[in-house]
Amino acid sequence: FCHSDPTPPTPDPLPHRPPSIQIRSRSLPPPASLPPSSPLICRPPLWWS
Repeated sequence: FCHSDPTPPTPDPLPHRPPSIQIRSRSLPPPASLPPSSPLICRPPLWWS
């Protein structure tokens, strides 16, 4: 998902967020183990703030 642009407008933050989420919220299970319809993945801002 990494485009040639170092800082793209990120229309889809999902592909770029998961790696950072694991670093910021280690108490939470990795996005990979969560279902695709999980609200945590659909709405990162809720638990990112």
